[in-house]
Amino acid sequence: MENIKIGDIITFYNKNNGFIEDKTNIICHRVIGVKKISGKVILIEKGDNYLECTEVNENNFIGKVKTVCKDNKAIDLSNKKWIILNTLFAIISRLAFFYNIKIMKKNNFKHKKGLQYRFESLLLRLFL
Repeated sequence: MENIKIGDIITFYNKNNGFIEDKTNIICHRVIGVKKISGKVILIEKGDNYLECTEVNENNFIGKVKTVCKDNKAIDLSNKKWIILNTLFAIISRLAFFYNIKIMKKNNFKHKKGLQYRFESLLLRLFL
């Protein structure tokens, strides 16, 4: 977990739904923050279309996503272009979280295809 950085896409067991014991609920989300507490790395993850973010620790961390397959094409996420884009998406996602939760005081965690989603979709269409 020490080599994970902001913008990386990770897989983890969803501990919030109580399924971590049987390890059946696997999620892929983007890292929007990394912090160390008592020498242990804690990742802050957020799905691109969620307002909520959660912490991932070594107990529910699975690994880093290195390749994504879309439309029969493999996308290497270690490519410089994708590192820049994913970091940009993480920054946008963190700003969206801060705006919605901290400023607007929204506690409604439903999927919403708002400005952030439209902006990221536009960037992806340009680069795919």
